[in-house]
Amino acid sequence: MNVKVRYLTREEALKLENLARTEPGRKLIENLEKIRIIDIEGFDFQADGGCHVANTREVGKIYLTGFENKGSHHKRVEIKLEGT
Repeated sequence: MNVKVRYLTREEALKLENLARTEPGRKLIENLEKIRIIDIEGFDFQADGGCHVANTREVGKIYLTGFENKGSHHKRVEIKLEGT
């Protein structure tokens, strides 16, 4: 899957309902002029401050090693990358 990076103004970002899925993320958007957006085509679209690959193939195989239900709309996923 291709990973696209683009930037939105604070006003554009605040109009997108699920852009930040946590309260700290929403507060951060309110305090920034420009928000970096990561779009993993057909999978996820989020505000993000981390670094990312250009294509998910760069990561290699991902193994699901754990999953926790932390409540309504809150899940924790644990993964391991091949070779680590």
